[in-house]
Amino acid sequence: MEFVIDKVIDAVLEASGIKEKVGRNQHVLRLLQRFGLDSLTALTSFEDVYAYALVEYAFDKTGVCKPKELIQFFKSKEVRDVFQAAYRQNDPGGWLRKGEEIAQFKLGGELPQLDPKRELGIFAAVFIEIVKQTQSPKEIRQEQRLDSLQRQLKTLQTQLQTLPTLEAINQQINQLTGADTPTLPTSAQSSQAIALANQLEEWFEVLEYDREPNHEVWETNYFEWIINFPITRRKFSRILVRGVTGEVSMADLQEFQQAIKNTSTDEGWLVSYRRVSKAARTAAQQEATYADITCYTFDELLDEDADFGRYLEWLEEEIKAKGIDTRYLPLSCRKDELSPNSQQKIGVSIYGEEDGWIDGYVDQWLADPAKEHLSVLGEFGTGKTWFALHYAWIALQRYQDAKKRGIERPRVPIVVPLRDYAKAVTVESLLSEFFFRKHEILKNYSVFEQLNRMGKLLLIFDGFDEMAARVNQQAMIDNFWELSKVVVSGAKAILTCRTEHFPDAIAGRQLLNAELQASTKNLTGEPPQFEVLELEKFSDEQISKLLKRKAQGNTVSEIMSNPQLLDLARRPVMVDLILEALPEIEAGKPVDMARIYLYAVTAKMERDIKSERTFTSLADKLYFLCELSWAMLSTDRMSLNYQAFPEQLEQLFSDRIQEKKELDHWRYDMMGQTMLIRNSEGDYSPAHRSLLEFFVAYKIVASLGAMAEDFTAIARQQSYLAQASLPEDYTWSSYFRRKCNSEGEPNVIAPLKRFGSSTFKELLSLLSQSKLAKAILELAHLMLDESTMQERLLALVLQTQTKSFNEVGYLAGNLTQLLLAQKSDGLIGCDLRKTKLKGVDFANTYLRRVNLQGAHLAESTFSKVTSSVRSIAFSSDGNYLAIGDFKNTVQIWDVCTGQVSLFCLGHSDWVGSVMFSSDGKILASGSDDQTVKLWSTVSGECIRTFEGHSDWVLSVAFSPDNKILASGSEDKTIKLWLTESGNCIHTLRDHANSVWAVAFSPDGKILASGSEDGTIKLWSTSSGKCIHTLKGHSNWVLSIAFSPDGRTIASSSIDQTIKLWSTVSGQCLNTLEGHINTVWSVVFAPDGKILASASEDQTVKLWSMDSNTCLSTLKGHSNWVLSVAFSPDGKILASGSDDQTVKLWSIDSGNCIRTLGSHSHAFSSVAFSPDGKILASGSDDRSIKLWSTDSGDCIRTLEEHSSSVRAVAFSPNGKILASSSNDKTIKLWSTDSDKCICTIEGHLSAVRALVFGPNGRLLASSSNDRTAKVWLTDSGQCIHTLKDHSGLVLAVAFSPNGKILASSSNDDTIKLWSVDSGKCIATLQGHTNAVRALAFCPDGKTLASGSSDKTIKLWSINSGDCIDSLQGHSNRIWSVAFASDGKTLASGSDDQTAKIWSINSGDCIHTFENYSDRVRTVAFSPDGEKLALGSEDETIRLWDVKTGTVLHTIDERVCAGMNITDVVGLTVGQQTALKLMGAIDQNDEALSITQNTTSKSQTEL
Repeated sequence: MEFVIDKVIDAVLEASGIKEKVGRNQHVLRLLQRFGLDSLTALTSFEDVYAYALVEYAFDKTGVCKPKELIQFFKSKEVRDVFQAAYRQNDPGGWLRKGEEIAQFKLGGELPQLDPKRELGIFAAVFIEIVKQTQSPKEIRQEQRLDSLQRQLKTLQTQLQTLPTLEAINQQINQLTGADTPTLPTSAQSSQAIALANQLEEWFEVLEYDREPNHEVWETNYFEWIINFPITRRKFSRILVRGVTGEVSMADLQEFQQAIKNTSTDEGWLVSYRRVSKAARTAAQQEATYADITCYTFDELLDEDADFGRYLEWLEEEIKAKGIDTRYLPLSCRKDELSPNSQQKIGVSIYGEEDGWIDGYVDQWLADPAKEHLSVLGEFGTGKTWFALHYAWIALQRYQDAKKRGIERPRVPIVVPLRDYAKAVTVESLLSEFFFRKHEILKNYSVFEQLNRMGKLLLIFDGFDEMAARVNQQAMIDNFWELSKVVVSGAKAILTCRTEHFPDAIAGRQLLNAELQASTKNLTGEPPQFEVLELEKFSDEQISKLLKRKAQGNTVSEIMSNPQLLDLARRPVMVDLILEALPEIEAGKPVDMARIYLYAVTAKMERDIKSERTFTSLADKLYFLCELSWAMLSTDRMSLNYQAFPEQLEQLFSDRIQEKKELDHWRYDMMGQTMLIRNSEGDYSPAHRSLLEFFVAYKIVASLGAMAEDFTAIARQQSYLAQASLPEDYTWSSYFRRKCNSEGEPNVIAPLKRFGSSTFKELLSLLSQSKLAKAILELAHLMLDESTMQERLLALVLQTQTKSFNEVGYLAGNLTQLLLAQKSDGLIGCDLRKTKLKGVDFANTYLRRVNLQGAHLAESTFSKVTSSVRSIAFSSDGNYLAIGDFKNTVQIWDVCTGQVSLFCLGHSDWVGSVMFSSDGKILASGSDDQTVKLWSTVSGECIRTFEGHSDWVLSVAFSPDNKILASGSEDKTIKLWLTESGNCIHTLRDHANSVWAVAFSPDGKILASGSEDGTIKLWSTSSGKCIHTLKGHSNWVLSIAFSPDGRTIASSSIDQTIKLWSTVSGQCLNTLEGHINTVWSVVFAPDGKILASASEDQTVKLWSMDSNTCLSTLKGHSNWVLSVAFSPDGKILASGSDDQTVKLWSIDSGNCIRTLGSHSHAFSSVAFSPDGKILASGSDDRSIKLWSTDSGDCIRTLEEHSSSVRAVAFSPNGKILASSSNDKTIKLWSTDSDKCICTIEGHLSAVRALVFGPNGRLLASSSNDRTAKVWLTDSGQCIHTLKDHSGLVLAVAFSPNGKILASSSNDDTIKLWSVDSGKCIATLQGHTNAVRALAFCPDGKTLASGSSDKTIKLWSINSGDCIDSLQGHSNRIWSVAFASDGKTLASGSDDQTAKIWSINSGDCIHTFENYSDRVRTVAFSPDGEKLALGSEDETIRLWDVKTGTVLHTIDERVCAGMNITDVVGLTVGQQTALKLMGAIDQNDEALSITQNTTSKSQTEL
């Protein structure tokens, strides 16, 4: 409805330009009638009232419109939000004050002739009067005439115009609202000091100062009260308070002295809002005559009861102690730009040096009264606390300077380190602890609240992650909600947090926002929506600047030239650590994140020892810091007070600490370490949270007995060692918790060889309670001894075989996750039967030949098994998402967990369409196998199969009552089926080509269909007759959707447009343009306000149906986006893509909140090297692999493409390997060095095929951009772009002499091109569907082509005639290849077979079977004796052509050979998915044997 307001304002602005001699009432009445607002009964919502008020306000009594800038001001979202708050709450003081600030900020410089605040007040009065009228009983509203209300409003505006001050107008507003504020006497309305009076009254009320009711003086330039100031519990001092406008002068002082005498008060306070003259101040302070008078500015009066002096001293000490005042380096930040209407992401702003860095943005944010809350996010170590303290320092300097100069002060910065208050349950308890106990600033919480409302504070909450990291999700939401309570009108609050913990952060923030709203739905007020900045990591220039402050030039150069160190230094926290570690790095020791910490920590502790501040060993210090960090992390305490140190030390070193004197020595020794920092309260913590995580990771790895040698070395620096003894293994506790002799000295022990594993019981207490944090896992993994970690960790995991699941908890899961932290193949071939692996994230993990028989896998997640996702649909409750893909499967996923709930198996070809019934009980699917199937969403079983189409089924749709199912097909027909019986009741035949889309109208009376013939047809579902044909698209119509009200149809097309059509007239209402490639899918949001579209340009777009403009473009897919679907509540959009993923997007922010996808290794291309010794493969996993044809082993893996690899080819001399990808590039690799020597760019879409010319100088490629290109291989220069195809160019092939290039397309044609001229010399026609494969016969006389029409054709190059058509495949043909003698041809097909054909006879010589998916690529070895077949089932099989036997099988499935027999904790869908990825369930094999035996017995009987 906010669009109504926009339209009304636009109409007002139009009317303001009309020079028509009509009165004010005529202008107003015309506009109200135009928008249906000419009756009080029509004003039923905020939008109606606001629009009405605008019309009434806009015109003066003569009919002249207010200035354009003023009207536009009321159109802004900030102003509307202010009045919407007023509509809901009866608090004019709060919301109007905020509105005044916005008015001054936005209009102060634009309309100098007007008082913006005054105009806002007048509009507010009109608005409130209308609200009062609309909230009266209905029968009164019906009787009241519009002209009567107009007269009232006109009179009200006239009265307001005559009031002399803004304060008087605001007082009138208070009276209109009936707000609970004292009514000022008539004399007050002319006083210019009302604003100061209001502030003082609120302040005195909070301080509980009583006013004497019989003394109240109001003059134009001042007001006067008497308050009772408490001296003791029973005694009061009567104080005369006079507030004056402007500056307090000597004249005011003299006059006030007489007033004190006249009122017989004890003393007097003379208060000005901003200024006291120096003469008046000096006289009041030094002259006895004025001894009973104190002069204050308002800020100085606040100081009497809210003295921040001690706190500001503390803050300055903290900042200087950390060197923030001298060492801070400016940081840049990024901010998502959102659409003002949809709040969806439409761009990103980066604030860097030219913008004043993040400081510049925060300065602007502070100056904008509409902004109240800001979150500063960043990954660990990116400088969040650094910035928070820096900005507090800047604000502190501004505050102190203003105080010193006696001018109005800016906000005082209040830095609240949340790590110190992690246990606070409410924001009141948190701030009470901060203000009253720690800093002794304020008298009570109400004083804080009032200062906050007055805009006197800048609240900086640092480290929300300290509160969030160790609590559950709901507790984090509650903490966030609590903190948001400080954000009231007038407040400014900044929150810093690690990215992964903030409710509005990347991946997951929108899900949490939804939960946030759900958890607060019963509370008053709006859920907090923080404006978000994200800190950028350091640039090279910033790193260099910071290093130069700390190191010599040669050191700086050394770090800057080391890519690994440079990457680590992107986080400011790492720079100091790198410098500490530099001697070790220079010595050539290995470098990674954990080792930088190791070298730095070692250096710091050694320096402590050398400085003679210690008597404990380096090992003692390490042990203490590890145990201290673990205690903090495991008990949710981020610091330890000095008073708790003795207890901690006694626990750790009890045998060595005998007396209190010794305990004191130990305490001061440990507290003196440079890695521990102390705040003013005596709380100690590691200098940075990441250090705490390092020490915890160290303790865990050492306790596991799997620590790398260089990490163990630091622990060897122990005292009381028998150096002559051979080193021994120790557990963590036995090495550090040492027995002592009678003199209190530790018993001498042998040196440490390595850490052995702690007991299982000890490990349970360490690792069973919760999943390890990502940061700890990543550090711990780097500390593992690579040679022994698998053996040692797996041995511990295997101990869980005999334990109960509840006893083990997360122990084995954490150990397994640790193995996999940076090694996705760490479990290949492992025997983990009967282990308890709770909560392991196996996504993107290779589980080949892993034995998990009888294992417990609760809460574990796995890779998804998907191919290109052609269709997606939400269930009616939004809990489930169905997909249909090119692996012939229908899957149902749980939206919340992202896990597969059910697999529906039964189709034998691609699934092009899925749809849930409205009750969610049935799922329909249409497939290229020419059938429609209905599936139970409870069991996943097929309920019914509809047969009758003679070609691919491209779309399905349920009628609203679920009684009819419509299906559209490649056979040019639409069929209507009864879902109960499966009977076909109508076959609709008017389309001239394939039917790609069908959809029912919301009332079920109309069926719409979209076709390859470029038309949309509307059919009567009762009669089956065509009632409309909609024409306008210039190419295939691929998708159609009805709006929720049934009045509009949206359609999308290969012509790159979306059209909106009237279902009544059949007229095209609008054409939406913006996509730059085919638009595959369109869908309306449930409320009809937004339309989503999916395109081959790899984007999803959201369109406003009011303005017909693009609201936002969602980017993230790496290939065509084929389908989109809205969740029933309209908050989430799902998109399915050819990149084999489904993405879930938040409609509010436009962010991707989850990606569901596969870990596919489907082979798209294979090629033999010229000598036949190597086979190259290109895969969907973005890699190129080189395999030995003798052994079948992988020799090398080449990885640089950013998307699926579509083709590979060797140069004729074998020195170069070319690869092409969906990432639009071609890469040339040296086969000697395995390095990428050239990246060729120029295609605008996926590069599907490539081939070298016979001399190796030329390379040809074909692309989805509908072109083929010819390139020079030495320079990468494109010499020809071939453009005559009207569809995707699917294949290319050079003739043996290199003079002709053949190309084929899904336009069903083959073209022959002159390589010299780049001109088309022939077009070969005969196929009836896409031509996917080409190959020249070695003699150059014949060209073979394979097509989706299931045939292979042989063409004469001389005549262009088809000389033979080879038939035998039952589905699409993907690949063809000639043997070197030209006598045989191999082909691979969607029918899951490959065939060898005799060229002479045209007969099929041999069929290769037993594939579980399509055979995508075929290649003969140079000698013609071997045939390589690459399949979508993720295998390559190398066959002996003569014998037809398999020489080698390369199985790249993620779970190939994985045993999941009798596993516990997996859903049926997960088990099915694992089996499709290669897992084996021996129960299935046993069942199959039993069934075969039973069948055989029955046959014999």
